[in-house]
Amino acid sequence: MARGVRNLISTQVWPPPPRERGKDPFGRGKGGDRVEGLGEPVLDVTLQPGDVLYVPLGWVHATSTADSAERSCHATLGVDTYFYGLCWSNARSIALARNRVGDDVDPGALDEGTFSRLYGAVPVGFLRPQALDNEAWLEHFVTELRALQEAVGGASPLGDDASLRDLARFYLTYARDLIDERKYADVPEPAPRGSFAALAARASRDARNSREERVRNGLVAFARGSSG
Repeated sequence: MARGVRNLISTQVWPPPPRERGKDPFGRGKGGDRVEGLGEPVLDVTLQPGDVLYVPLGWVHATSTADSAERSCHATLGVDTYFYGLCWSNARSIALARNRVGDDVDPGALDEGTFSRLYGAVPVGFLRPQALDNEAWLEHFVTELRALQEAVGGASPLGDDASLRDLARFYLTYARDLIDERKYADVPEPAPRGSFAALAARASRDARNSREERVRNGLVAFARGSSG
């Protein structure tokens, strides 16, 4: 970071606003969408150098450096847990698909709390309870998924505990492969537009993205596999 530049970011976070017809519940406050009547934020903090703030999918947040007398910069890393199949909704859908049964739940008919719970992140990576080893986490996953199925009122069977533990094991591997450090290693400095170096950099980026696509396709292949 350049000398004289500090991370001083005033940040406010609000829970997901009530759903509205025709508006993406996971994109509120973006792309010109204005969210009114949010009330007081549940979190109002100033991020200091070295701080990291996790904002769950669908939660509204605002940032500002207006109160900082110094230059400030920050980096935002967006991980769409729905797009990458890392939310409980995806885990539930995969369990149903592997058990060869249809989904009898309309997410749009759920109350706000249950809807948010359904699309919450599966706790892999830094969200995972640190006290749980791999085997204990498998049982935690099965318990949480069955509790969610009861909460959403699903009647279709998810499968036996063994098949759900297989799904949990897959998630641990899948999440690890998505963030494989090889995708982010040896990132070169930006090259002049139109130069050979720029073409080479794009080819390298495309190769990394192709690897990510293969990992995501593995999620689909697993869902189409038998439940055992």
